[in-house]
Amino acid sequence: MSTSVVAVSTSVAAISTSLNATNGTVTNVSTSVASMGTAMVSLSTSFDAVSSSVTSLKQDIQSMKTQMQDNRAYTARGVAGTAALIGIPEVSGAGKFALGLGTGSYDGTGAFAVGGSVNINEQIKLKFGAAKASGGEAVYSAGFRIQW
Repeated sequence: MSTSVVAVSTSVAAISTSLNATNGTVTNVSTSVASMGTAMVSLSTSFDAVSSSVTSLKQDIQSMKTQMQDNRAYTARGVAGTAALIGIPEVSGAGKFALGLGTGSYDGTGAFAVGGSVNINEQIKLKFGAAKASGGEAVYSAGFRIQW
């Protein structure tokens, strides 16, 4: 007989002797089961709290991703509008007025601009314009120059 079998036989004999000594009554089992049940409820409550936190974090991350995408589109419209304004040609020569059109694009977003410039005299110049990108707010520009 191997040592393992002898050890198991000895353990079974000891349990059998213990049961015989207590007239076949098993004691302290309900207390252990109750303690395990309490521990399981506590673990379950902790798991539910962690699961709820993870769900909340996932929602927060998705919200941030959506906000970042919105910010990117908003920025692209502003840059496209600015590019369109820059593209408007200026007047040349004293006492002349010019009206121009411009277009611009950035990150797949296009914009259209209209503007004008006027040379009041050799030293003073005015420039103005407005642009609109698809799906966005208008961008405005105005400037004044004096030279000597």
